[in-house]
Amino acid sequence: KDGVHVGTEGFAARVDVPDAPKVADLHNEYVDLGGRFYVCPVCVKTRGLQDAALVSTAEVKGAPAVYEFAEGGALTFNLLVGVLCGLSINFLQLCLRALRFEVSVAQHPKGWQVDMHGVASFIRIPRLHAALAQIPPGQTVRLDDRLSYTDDAAAAALAGWKAGYRRDGGQVQQL
Repeated sequence: KDGVHVGTEGFAARVDVPDAPKVADLHNEYVDLGGRFYVCPVCVKTRGLQDAALVSTAEVKGAPAVYEFAEGGALTFNLLVGVLCGLSINFLQLCLRALRFEVSVAQHPKGWQVDMHGVASFIRIPRLHAALAQIPPGQTVRLDDRLSYTDDAAAAALAGWKAGYRRDGGQVQQL
């Protein structure tokens, strides 16, 4: 539903996928090679993009223009590539939202504060352990868990850390 943004300036630069080619570079290459974007006029209006700057090869065109373009054989290459590019960007954004995990540890006058946001899954356990390892034993720890989802492995890892920390004389307060 938000594929209309692919044709706007700067959109691809805001999409960051760790350990992957920069989406902005791929988008620029597509534009540099003459890839065209047909931006739906209804989508432009409903998303409030009337004044948005479009990339150089984007045009606001309705369905008849797409049909005309497809009749010339471009559907096989340019349009298909454009649609796949848009779908890929939306899929990557979804993955980023689903895999985002942030943990921060900070010392405060009354102890330590641990803030967690996002999705805690088994693939994020090393990051969690690295963050918690910064806390010296025997301290008071305030744990602010604002996770949208925690899988069994991450929950077990966190419970194990809390039990071990308490066993070593520390206090853990769940907020």
